[in-house]
Amino acid sequence: MAFNRDKQLERLEHSLITGQINRRRFIQAALAMGLAAAGGVTALADELDAIRTNQDKRRASLVKAYDYIVVGTGSAGCALVGALATDPTARILVLEAGDWDTAPSVQDPRLWFTNLGTERDWGDVSVPSAGVNNRGIPEHTGRVVGGGSSINATIWSRPFKADLDHWADQSGDALWNYENSLEIFKSIENWQGKPNEKYRGTGGPVWVQPAADPLPLATQALEGCREVGLPVVEDLN
Repeated sequence: MAFNRDKQLERLEHSLITGQINRRRFIQAALAMGLAAAGGVTALADELDAIRTNQDKRRASLVKAYDYIVVGTGSAGCALVGALATDPTARILVLEAGDWDTAPSVQDPRLWFTNLGTERDWGDVSVPSAGVNNRGIPEHTGRVVGGGSSINATIWSRPFKADLDHWADQSGDALWNYENSLEIFKSIENWQGKPNEKYRGTGGPVWVQPAADPLPLATQALEGCREVGLPVVEDLN
């Protein structure tokens, strides 16, 4: 029931953002369908209507040429736009194939898995390979503002060391390797867990913290790694 209610609210929000209904109609419909509390529906309507107004304004002011065109509003795209926007004279066009990140399943990380296979998921599948018993493995990439970061349960995940070193080897550019990439990741982080100068950074723009209440399976898996001699950087709590 809660899932269906969230889907109904999402459709209603989309209708307001895209101009299919106005703010007043949104409030009336949300209250009539029991999708939002009276105390919060007005604030939600104001937020969505502001998004619609901003997009209408941006659409009306499109020009024939831009200094930069950024395709995709995933984490990297948004970070790139933020860096480019420090130049107040730069004309930047940002394109996103998906919708806004206002869906309840995006706003509530506990619902992350309900995004998989929906319109917020590109539905990519890997080429079948012998290493996975000739299966094609789903690769859930985000088709929404925020990209994969909007549908991955707010997990902060770095690339594997072997991958980074492989990229450096294949490109012939050592800047791609693990050691150099680690320093970049550290500069981005504002780590809130146990201090670890070797692997974690503080003061960066991205707030990163350990899971508040990790499952026992997760902590036991780390302990199992220790027992067989695999390196474990830090505890989860």
